[in-house]
Amino acid sequence: HLLFRALLHVLASQADLRTAVVRLIFSPDRPIRARDAHWLVDQMPRSTVEERRVITEILDLLPIDADLLDAIRRGVDEGLIPLQLRNRLVIDLDSDIARNLREHYENEQGYSKPPELLTPSPVERIAMLLDQIEVGNLDAWSSLTRTLTLQPTSQYYENEGSDLRKLPGWIDSDVAMRARIIGAGKAFLSSFEPDPAEYTKQTFDHWIIAAYLAFVLLYEEDAAYLFSQPPAFWHRWAGLLLSYKFDYQTSTAGTLLAHIAEHHPSALVQAVHETLPSDTGDCHQISALRNRLTPEIESILINKLRTPDRGLSCFTSILEVLLQSGSEAGETVAREYVEHRSNFERSVSSAILLIRYATERSWKPVWRVIQVDNAFGRRVAEGLTNFASSTSFATELSDDALGDLFIWLAEQYPYSEDREPGGGAFAMGSEEMARDLRNALLNALKGRGTKQALEKLGLAKQKLDLDWLRWVVVDARQVHLRNIWDPIEPNALTGLLPTPNDLRLTAKWQEYV
Repeated sequence: HLLFRALLHVLASQADLRTAVVRLIFSPDRPIRARDAHWLVDQMPRSTVEERRVITEILDLLPIDADLLDAIRRGVDEGLIPLQLRNRLVIDLDSDIARNLREHYENEQGYSKPPELLTPSPVERIAMLLDQIEVGNLDAWSSLTRTLTLQPTSQYYENEGSDLRKLPGWIDSDVAMRARIIGAGKAFLSSFEPDPAEYTKQTFDHWIIAAYLAFVLLYEEDAAYLFSQPPAFWHRWAGLLLSYKFDYQTSTAGTLLAHIAEHHPSALVQAVHETLPSDTGDCHQISALRNRLTPEIESILINKLRTPDRGLSCFTSILEVLLQSGSEAGETVAREYVEHRSNFERSVSSAILLIRYATERSWKPVWRVIQVDNAFGRRVAEGLTNFASSTSFATELSDDALGDLFIWLAEQYPYSEDREPGGGAFAMGSEEMARDLRNALLNALKGRGTKQALEKLGLAKQKLDLDWLRWVVVDARQVHLRNIWDPIEPNALTGLLPTPNDLRLTAKWQEYV
């Protein structure tokens, strides 16, 4: 399934997605089949917007069979996939599809013969591949990692995951066989010559996955061996570790990159150059540099930001790493793009990132441009909503800045034009998401409970002429009162009670009344 994720990534970049998916599904090799539908549905919550669009297209085009229908039904019931895919569940009872499904059901209910044992067995296959590696055939390591997924009755290779030790071949091996597998991993990493041109492409050969699995295995079983390797070893492999995108279960790459940054910094510099050639369209992998920026690497990234022919996605990834790392030079470049707007798309991306990692210094130039260019501002607002934490930046803005932004959003996306609730499900576009951002900022302003926030809400009520905002002001005032309330300390409260002498004097006085 690591290869499947790589396919999703590639398909997301295709201009004609539907044609690309059709070619993939109906190609002779058929790398994606209906049996993969459940896995595709499970990937929806953890995928990007572009990848979810690809998965939806695949589920809409896969030939119908029982696995696909069951996956779509579950995905719709659990809210994982778009509701429009329910249409695939409607089948004419007299159609060929219905007849095929009935035959499938009848076969499932009937007798199924016992699975046949593999010949040679997985243990024998593993031993033969280890023999090849031990006499110098390093290419056999890639076959070995796949063979470790086999069970005695397997019909095809399974997903290797991120840890070879969890695979049947490793689990069923004795201590001696496991030692040979570890030795094979060492032999592969010590002698194999990786080609940077392959692991920096959008698609890549299986040896790259196998190489990364070797690193994970050795890190878990013999970390001392890895950390004792000379600089030449890390110069060969740092680029692959930096560019590898499909380890969702371990932190091995990050740990090894930290070791490289500390002990072999020149290898990390070389890796950055390798993984960011001028024609690279996807640079998401460099997020691993976030906590490992040296002055030299920062300088390299700044120069790559200024490359005019670099794609927008890669530009955004590089700039985000710089801003996340607190790079003043990166912030300067972003402000220049925003202020000059010589490249509109880069300017929008720069503004979005400056807001996401907002400081008072980074916010001001963005706000100046938004005030004089509504079209630019709308693109920025709608782009902000593509991130799950799209309102987290609000905590870094002052009350005045937050109030000004809310008023601007309410003017650009008037409440009077909001879609009425009801009428069934509908897909939320960027404009609807911007309206949600507007509402979230209003709640954030109300929750501040400061005098300045109250004043901004009062100004918003006047400028926007929205009568219902008075109730928001009332709620904000209550928050303000709770914030400024200074409760009486218990000691001060008990001091208000009468003393015994006070009680005696009162009783004496009552005798004369």
